[in-house]
Amino acid sequence: MGLSGDDTRAAAAYVHYYGKELLEEFGNAAVVVRWSWRYYQSYKIGIDFYTIAKWP
Repeated sequence: MGLSGDDTRAAAAYVHYYGKELLEEFGNAAVVVRWSWRYYQSYKIGIDFYTIAKWP
């Protein structure tokens, strides 16, 4: 199991909604995030993010 187009889409969504926090860091910054689709009656309606680790 590797990266897919959905992973790229989730990464872009994360940066769009939460990227400002990363840009405000001075120097290097990293975030490890798990994501999953949010469903409603079998339709994908959004993405949920869960932060696993953050540096600094």
